[in-house]
Amino acid sequence: MAAVASEPDSLRGLRVNIVTPYDLSVSGGVNTHVTGLGRELQRRGAAVLLFGPASDPHRLPDGVPTIPCGPSVPIPVAGSVARLAIDPRIGAAMRRLLSEHPCDVLHLHEPFVPMTSFGALLFSRTVTVGTFHLTRERPHLLYFFAQPIVRPLARKLHARIAVSEAARRTVARFVPGEYRIVPNGIEYERFDGGPRSRPSGQRVLFLGRLEPRKGVLVAIRAFAEVARALPQAELVIAGDGPLRPAAERLARELGVAGAVHFAGPVRECELPKAYRSADLFCAPATGNESFGLVLVEAMAAGTPVVASANPGYAAVVEDGRSGVLVPPGDHRALAAAMLQVLSDVRLWRSLSEGGRERARRFAWAVLADEVLRVYQEAAVRAGRPLPLARTPAPAV
Repeated sequence: MAAVASEPDSLRGLRVNIVTPYDLSVSGGVNTHVTGLGRELQRRGAAVLLFGPASDPHRLPDGVPTIPCGPSVPIPVAGSVARLAIDPRIGAAMRRLLSEHPCDVLHLHEPFVPMTSFGALLFSRTVTVGTFHLTRERPHLLYFFAQPIVRPLARKLHARIAVSEAARRTVARFVPGEYRIVPNGIEYERFDGGPRSRPSGQRVLFLGRLEPRKGVLVAIRAFAEVARALPQAELVIAGDGPLRPAAERLARELGVAGAVHFAGPVRECELPKAYRSADLFCAPATGNESFGLVLVEAMAAGTPVVASANPGYAAVVEDGRSGVLVPPGDHRALAAAMLQVLSDVRLWRSLSEGGRERARRFAWAVLADEVLRVYQEAAVRAGRPLPLARTPAPAV
């Protein structure tokens, strides 16, 4: 893989506006993605601005200049709940914001999702790139109803990125075209604390929103079987959501309430410590996952991963080498895999090292090169060469 403009100041003169439709005050995979990409582009000398709704303007991402674009409301999306700005006035306001903050590349995440990304696409007058994250294993009727609106607008995208093959399939069903696969990235150096020789205990970490799709109840059922074989084991559940009361009740019913700790949401700055304090990371999401960003973070920290074999997670984990995959929703298979990893030091060490190696593939220091190649291709299609301090090397 050729390096592209990886030196500091190599992007001096380039202005990039990144737009997300998701509330920037709330942690999530897409917001982690856009923040990490923004920081890496800044490190290389680009001028980056991040746009998105923000329910709490005092809780914005660190390290990237951010422009809040109004409040958000919770909306059910693909088995989860996303906080989006759906007020049409916010979409219209994007015209003014883009005029006040001109850029060389407008990078929209989920370009067809209201209203910040959709409004920015509608009023874009520059090189425009769209990244698609959403995965839905069954088509949604809304996608088909929206085709007459979004297909003409899709022509304004000079290049399209999908974060996984599963995400590409989801969007290509209703907006066919060329999509470059560039996976989600992490700031690898934040999570990598060096090699880990053995587990320090039997602590299992679940990190995610407490909702059906993320499989927290599956995790608790599996842990109850683990605890019968390993009485010293504990399960830390980091996150919050509508299933918390049901999860607490299930832990009591299964007799493991004393070993299951509900830690609540974890702040971004606390994530590396949370992963490295765990001996195993458990990710039993049942489906509709476009990628496994939390898996990559855990792997970079050297924490072995046991996860569901949904398409998004299977794109990240090499089963038996950088983690263990089990059938989605099967708590007995999940328990057996967790027991095997926690009980076998040689396997634990192998998965720890394999995970660290695999996670390097998803470092922004590597993936930003791929994003920049897409920017260059988009600029050529738009007939607007990018003002770079140095010319990126071609792909090989």
